[in-house]
Amino acid sequence: MAFRLTASDRTIGVAIRRIAVEQVDKALTALDSAEQAEAIHEVRVRCKKIRGLIRLVRPAFPAFPDTNAFFRDIAASLSDLRDAKVMQDTLDTLAAHYANRVEREEFVLVRQAFTSSHEELSAGSALADRLTHCRTHLLAGREQVLGWELEADGFEAISGGFAKTYRRARKAADKAFAGGAPEDHHELRKRVKYHWMHARLLHPLAPKEMRERAHLAKKLGTLLGEHHDLAVLAERLATLGVHEADPQRVALMSKLTSERSKGLSQEAEKMASRLLAEKTGRLVDRVEALWKPWAKKAGYP
Repeated sequence: MAFRLTASDRTIGVAIRRIAVEQVDKALTALDSAEQAEAIHEVRVRCKKIRGLIRLVRPAFPAFPDTNAFFRDIAASLSDLRDAKVMQDTLDTLAAHYANRVEREEFVLVRQAFTSSHEELSAGSALADRLTHCRTHLLAGREQVLGWELEADGFEAISGGFAKTYRRARKAADKAFAGGAPEDHHELRKRVKYHWMHARLLHPLAPKEMRERAHLAKKLGTLLGEHHDLAVLAERLATLGVHEADPQRVALMSKLTSERSKGLSQEAEKMASRLLAEKTGRLVDRVEALWKPWAKKAGYP
């Protein structure tokens, strides 16, 4: 089923358990049937969706801290593999963006250094062991999901989590665009992605509005994701030795990375001003007004 509440769930608790089980099962399917790079991606995505899901009910979910840490750690166990591959992809994206200014060959030797790093991490039985470890923990997590209990239902169960996530996104945007620090942009990205998930979860309440909100949040999250990848690339470029890549080429890559990051930040600021324009209290009140007729028709409390 889709990543959203449905009338057939009848309670928030049932909906949260159903959606979490679906996400775990998709991660397990990927581990069993997808090639390794795709499996790594799927496990990380599904764990993030579960963490976004439980944030919607955070004040009503006593097990939130332990559950959030559990699924965060599963995803984190594969983060170095993700970062090594992303460095290659980020350089490719950078090369495409500056294709009219810089010959692609300028990127080749630098990219080779990242390719070697990715191959080293992906080689041998260590990766297979890590994926097996993930599978074991996901199965254990699935059993935990079946026992999840909330201390509230109806709009009371979701209002606090929805408000907290949105409020944090607004504060993160103010900080990111005031200071421009990469870590602040990354923090905004995380908050925006959680809000994107919440808009998707609440889609049935107002399909057009929530679809548009989710679409804008996804676009903003993608921009901020590219900004973060460039920040990681800049750090990695700074650590490359002369034996790994030509210093002049590294300097050129660093300059382009900085230039592109500034451009992405400017685009993201405009988009964030649209997505996060409404004050938190007013948005929550509007969502509650949408919830009442939908919940009555669907049979929710």
